[in-house]
Amino acid sequence: IGLFFLLTGENCDALYLAGDTAQAVSQGVEFRFEEVRSVVHLISGGKQKIDRWEKLVHNYRSHKGILRVANHVLLCLHHAFPLAAAKLPLDAGLVQGPRPGLLHANFDQVTRLLEANQRLRVLVRDDMKEEIKSKSVTSNLSSAIFGIREAKGLEFSDVVIVDFFAGIKDK
Repeated sequence: IGLFFLLTGENCDALYLAGDTAQAVSQGVEFRFEEVRSVVHLISGGKQKIDRWEKLVHNYRSHKGILRVANHVLLCLHHAFPLAAAKLPLDAGLVQGPRPGLLHANFDQVTRLLEANQRLRVLVRDDMKEEIKSKSVTSNLSSAIFGIREAKGLEFSDVVIVDFFAGIKDK
């Protein structure tokens, strides 16, 4: 960030940065906008500062139903663990999509869903991926199963999340 600031001739008005703090899924990798402010202040010797950042609330990639579920999960997270994540304005979707559903199914039922829907992808916790893949009978089904980090940045039309919170020990 400091290098970009120097390349602009130390003109913070010529520097435009965008990031998504919610996209940090790799352990130890984070982007904090406060650090950008600190770098600009430090390099400019306190002569320049970035007053504020702007949160973009319109999500163009996910439909309203998915965002309502995600927003509800965030609200529950903030209620249970007030200091666990930054409290930002909730995302708003622009398009209506199919209503997300919850399915209570065993692995055989998920396998039948995979066989019936070629677009369906299964997301699992990274530490469970190999175990879940070993349960799939054919390699075709195995290629439709992704760990969370592996699926980051990919887009799927149909997704099933399997036992994501199962087995997580309370701390």
